[in-house]
Amino acid sequence: MAVSPTNQMVNGGSSVSVSLSATAIDGFSSQVSVEVSGLPTGVSVSPASITLTPSTPQQVNFSAAANAATTSQTVTFTGVSGSLTHAAKLSLSVSGSTSSGPFTAGRTKYVRTDATTEYFQWINSRWIIYNPVTNYFYVTDPDSNHLIVLDAASETEVGVISVPGAYTIDDTSDHSTLWIATVIGDLYTVDPVAMVVKDRYIGSQIGPSGYLTDSAVVLADGRLALLGGTGGSSVDGTANYAIWNPADNSFALGTGYCDNYGSIAGLSRTVDRTKILISDSFGGPLCAVDESSGQATAFGPGGFPGVNFRLSPDGNYIVVPGNTNSLPYAYVYDASTLSLVSQIPVSGNTSTGSGFAISADSTTLFTPNDWTIYAYDLASGQQVGWLPNINVPITSSGGAEGPSENPNLQAVDGTGLLVGPMEEGVGFIDTTTMRTGAVGSQFLTDMWFQERDLHLGARKHR
Repeated sequence: MAVSPTNQMVNGGSSVSVSLSATAIDGFSSQVSVEVSGLPTGVSVSPASITLTPSTPQQVNFSAAANAATTSQTVTFTGVSGSLTHAAKLSLSVSGSTSSGPFTAGRTKYVRTDATTEYFQWINSRWIIYNPVTNYFYVTDPDSNHLIVLDAASETEVGVISVPGAYTIDDTSDHSTLWIATVIGDLYTVDPVAMVVKDRYIGSQIGPSGYLTDSAVVLADGRLALLGGTGGSSVDGTANYAIWNPADNSFALGTGYCDNYGSIAGLSRTVDRTKILISDSFGGPLCAVDESSGQATAFGPGGFPGVNFRLSPDGNYIVVPGNTNSLPYAYVYDASTLSLVSQIPVSGNTSTGSGFAISADSTTLFTPNDWTIYAYDLASGQQVGWLPNINVPITSSGGAEGPSENPNLQAVDGTGLLVGPMEEGVGFIDTTTMRTGAVGSQFLTDMWFQERDLHLGARKHR
């Protein structure tokens, strides 16, 4: 039995998650029933009944009541299967409600890297991925030909892997292999533990006639969905997508994307990897393609913000930013049926493609603008809090396909961190410090002034 991380903190009125897993040895293959003991007063755990399948991590959520007392206790996960019993321990700290008292940014942090990509000028829903096996975030940087590796616990850069033109990133279902598509049309696989390139698939040798691709996602049966074209998915988009099997190089062009698409701007997949999700570069609705049948279904409100859709980690929902009567909304769709579940009026800047983020327990929707991140209960649509956003001035201007001065929050771990690439670095947002009082006003931090002075100095030297 193992729990990651082994130390966790939850604020009153909020929730956090950990990853719980069981590893099989000596041919063991049964399911494991888990009992949780040692919970602090005022803290609840979900799911209430936990059953583990060996080698399949499960998210376990802890929610603290608003009036929970400050304390620190050891929570024990006891796994039982027949006569076998093993346990894993978690040190869980509870901090009083954050609705009042001095503000703390917690683990919110801007990490400067050697990234040179101007992320805001690209349409890419897969810049970054979190790997629960290593507890690392992996971020692509096509302009410097690197894959940047950051440790989630320390929020520091721990490695750089050379991948020419690294653009989109996905992993296999067991998290043992990363797949990197590049702006030069080749594909690479990376070992996330050893942090080395394993294989290179040259674009000219993919399929019977070659297929240059800059976007790839891994499907449930091990095949990959690929987006044609190079140079990154821009507003001009690309003409087609393909399904490719790396095991035997079998290949088929997609035939079912929505008829009203002028061009495909982005490629993703559902959490269960059974549907391919593509977006229209000219603002049409999204399209879901069934992996096995090829049947395509259009959904979503349409309009440019829709290309920056998000999927809830539990796989139940697809959340699409959009505008109705010039007001920002979150359109929530059932990931299985693609039917509209709810429309949530939100604050935040959806019109410039800032996108959304969703908590690891799939209960909270976060909608950012340049200075503030608003939080909403995904089930009720009610605002439940807010956070200050990280803002780092950009060094150049141009069309913004994503947030220009803020992190593009595409990844989440199990401890309340939302993470995404941004100007010359990576932004970590600690949602466990979420405020529940009145939304604060804009303020400038020392970080802002340091970055401003740095950029001004660079311009003088030019």
